[in-house]
Amino acid sequence: MPYKNNWIPTKTLEEMSKTNYDVLIVGTGPGGGATLYRLCQLWKTKAIKR
Repeated sequence: MPYKNNWIPTKTLEEMSKTNYDVLIVGTGPGGGATLYRLCQLWKTKAIKR
């Protein structure tokens, strides 16, 4: 982790560009939070495949 005492795991742009992501949620407002919550529900019940 490049930033000491940072609770959010960080990656360099190079590391991020080499990673495959299932979902990218942009924004942390009500829509982003609701989307994340719903995806977690669906993944937990395996209603959608990761």
